[in-house]
Amino acid sequence: MMLEISKLQLPQSGNSSVLIGVAHHLAAWTNNDKTLEFKQFLQGYRTFLQRKLNCEKVGLIFCNSAYQANHLALTTCYKKRKKRCASKLLVFSHSFTTNDFEVIRSAPQVLTDIFAVLVDPILGIKSDFFKPYIKLGIPILFDQTEVGFNDSNETFPTIITLSPHPKLGIVVTNTKNSYKRLSKVKVASILSGYYQSIAIDQGLVDRTLDFDTLIKSTKLLLEIKAKKIKNSLAKERSYLNRLQEIFLKDETSDYELKYLDRVNFETYKKEITKLEEISYEKARQTPIHEFEVTVKSDSSISYLLFYKNELVGMIFASRIKNYPLEKGLKADPFFNDPKTLYVVDCTVSAKLKGKNLGKLLKYSVTAVAQLRGFKRIEGRIRDQLAKNMLSINLSLGSYCYRYYKDFYSDNEKYRDVLFYTTLIRW
Repeated sequence: MMLEISKLQLPQSGNSSVLIGVAHHLAAWTNNDKTLEFKQFLQGYRTFLQRKLNCEKVGLIFCNSAYQANHLALTTCYKKRKKRCASKLLVFSHSFTTNDFEVIRSAPQVLTDIFAVLVDPILGIKSDFFKPYIKLGIPILFDQTEVGFNDSNETFPTIITLSPHPKLGIVVTNTKNSYKRLSKVKVASILSGYYQSIAIDQGLVDRTLDFDTLIKSTKLLLEIKAKKIKNSLAKERSYLNRLQEIFLKDETSDYELKYLDRVNFETYKKEITKLEEISYEKARQTPIHEFEVTVKSDSSISYLLFYKNELVGMIFASRIKNYPLEKGLKADPFFNDPKTLYVVDCTVSAKLKGKNLGKLLKYSVTAVAQLRGFKRIEGRIRDQLAKNMLSINLSLGSYCYRYYKDFYSDNEKYRDVLFYTTLIRW
């Protein structure tokens, strides 16, 4: 299969370092939304919207623009109006108060004529404002095609419209879990909408200063993903060298990437512990015995990164079933899959942040895992606090499929965790 990233027609605006993750989904290339993997992704998207929009059920209609989303939403409201004589739309924009309803109610004929209420939402809207309309059977439509997610609302309105990027509109209802993709809507656009939504929600900054680096590293992984390459240690080393050349450029000679196993683990144990302690608060530090379990596994893919002989980065991964005591993992649908890896830790020294070292480590493990025949990589990210690593994972095609509240028992503002999954072989 010949894969040319430019043919995906990714949106020109948005977070490019995240949107490149679309290229790792086979459905983006085939435009097929009937595959199991896409359905699993869609469930992850739905779970995200359920959490952010505070509703148990989410019906999704994907269309081609914000305009089309609002048109569909209003048409739906009109067709399902309870009073057949209702033909007017009540619009609130910019500012309003709960007293507005009292003014409108003083003119009964106005309410009789209304088939929907269209709201340009602002922060701090209370659910009490909508109750009088809902009691009268008048649907509430939130137009969020410009403002993004307004997750401060206590109650989900009847319909919400979203537009994560110019080529996608979404109509969200809270009646039942459903999915519909209108004709001409590209699956790649739906995927792009998800990645841009996560970028907005997490406040991810587009740190891609060198777009050429992003394209080259993605093409290299797609090369492995799309072809059946016979693996060998020489082949692994070749791909690792190419990744180092892409990410480190002229500084390659200053760095050394060392494979970590049961033989040399004891040699670097103290340095590993030190890097962990200076990088994280105690609740987020990975116990040293978990690193030891990882490197002693025959499925281990673990590396240490040295800069001028100083340990500045590390990554540990092995089969997910090696961690039965890890909080939340037994509930993972792929826990017993021998082809699924779990990333226990990926750490980069604060002194060298912004040098693409996190990308180098994560892309290196992904490349080797692909070559060794693994199909999936999973891990967890602390909500709102691990933005850089989340951005890296999304650039590899990851999506978040589970959300664990109060995962960490510390005093940090954000204690929740996002569990992510990444399909690395098609």
